[in-house]
Amino acid sequence: MSGSGAMPGDDGPQLDPDVLGVLIGLGDHRPGPDYIPYMVDLWRDQWGTTFAFDEAWVTNRVTETFQRSYRPDGAYRQLVAGAGSPGLWDAQRSIKQPALIVCGSADPVFAPDHALATAAQIPNADLWLVEGMGHSMHAEIWTELTQRISALTSLH
Repeated sequence: MSGSGAMPGDDGPQLDPDVLGVLIGLGDHRPGPDYIPYMVDLWRDQWGTTFAFDEAWVTNRVTETFQRSYRPDGAYRQLVAGAGSPGLWDAQRSIKQPALIVCGSADPVFAPDHALATAAQIPNADLWLVEGMGHSMHAEIWTELTQRISALTSLH
């Protein structure tokens, strides 16, 4: 779900240009009344197919985030900082601890191929591909996620 640290230009999987456009769009300077529905639609597009879209919960999260700290320039700063950071693709091979790579089969941001490649890079990685999940960590998987993390950490 979260990025692996691999950036465009690394030898690892590349971001789809359409995905990069979505990420850049996060820096959209829409006013609140327009921005909140835009972000809810973005969440909907990234939700996946297995779990019912909880529009009330998402709208609440987006509204709270907007009210707490609406800083559209922050998205641009984050993209620039990421693009200027050294790639971590090769460094992943040196990870010694067990790792759990979680990815939704319907993730439009980091496709399953990216998760497969990341898991192959890390010597002790387990891959959990959640059928139909998009780019959101759904509450429906939290119990199993906790169990998987507990099992992985009990090994060491």
